[in-house]
Amino acid sequence: MIADGTTNDGNLTNGTVLADGQATAVDRNVCKTVDCTIQSSSVTSGKVILCTVENETNTNDIHAQIQVKYHIA
Repeated sequence: MIADGTTNDGNLTNGTVLADGQATAVDRNVCKTVDCTIQSSSVTSGKVILCTVENETNTNDIHAQIQVKYHIA
């Protein structure tokens, strides 16, 4: 992510999608697990892993638990 104090701050165009997935038909009574598709398993040293979750149907709070498995060689 670019953080140079200009309008480029927050620019993720040089980023890499590591994994993505989608939950369907989820309501507040369901604990949903999503298996993500790995797009890239390589993260360069000094980089940040960012995860986003979106509520597309209303303004209710959402809670997410993210597990990042890693191996340091």
